[in-house]
Amino acid sequence: MGLVVFDHRAQVAHDVSMDRGSVTASLRQVTPGLGSTRFAGAIAAAVEMIGPRTGRIVVVTDLQRSGWVPAVAAGVPPR
Repeated sequence: MGLVVFDHRAQVAHDVSMDRGSVTASLRQVTPGLGSTRFAGAIAAAVEMIGPRTGRIVVVTDLQRSGWVPAVAAGVPPR
């Protein structure tokens, strides 16, 4: 597991780890903010964090459509 938090910019809050408890502890420290949302940076950060490994990206969001800008959409490899 790993954790990327984002608003208008993405930040790796916890790098990929087999220690689920450690990642969960990092998640507990996340608080929602009022900043604008940009999904592409968060997805790109997650793809980079996964690297050549097979992985899954799960996005937890308030579904604000304005955060998705198709012209700068991040690509996700099939793996």
